[in-house]
Amino acid sequence: MNSRNWLAIAEYVSLAGTVAGTAVAAVSQQVIYAAVPVSLSLALNLANRQRFERRTGQQTAAALTKLDRELSSLEAAKQQWSEALKAVISRLEREAEKISPSENFTHLSSEIDGLKGLQHGLEEFVARQKIQLDALREEFKTRPELEQIESLTAIIVALQQYLNQLPPRS
Repeated sequence: MNSRNWLAIAEYVSLAGTVAGTAVAAVSQQVIYAAVPVSLSLALNLANRQRFERRTGQQTAAALTKLDRELSSLEAAKQQWSEALKAVISRLEREAEKISPSENFTHLSSEIDGLKGLQHGLEEFVARQKIQLDALREEFKTRPELEQIESLTAIIVALQQYLNQLPPRS
């Protein structure tokens, strides 16, 4: 059994112990029966939350690094294709200027138009990919685990307030 499972199981067991300890404390008027399981639950929850936050932070960093690499790769590919297409278009335009009116000028002109269309299509594709990557980045930043962390924090605060309200031990 790995550490993650052990900590999670221990936390659930300590929560059950908290319920039982609270019942025993209410009957026996001894706060210690509620305080020890609650303290143990809080400590285990803190350990689990820190482990969860560390793992989430590592996953977030890895995902953002991967997204940045992919975006850089797309930008580099776009730049290479754009430069290559511009060079071909420039060369074809220079060749077209050298052609006398009697030669087949329409063929070169249609090739230039086709290459311009390819360049435009590539630029649109890269722009769409960038929009998708930006949307994924935003979606990743608003994942539901953050709400769970806030919920667990609220529970811990409520338990602490409950402990503070218990009468002092006689």
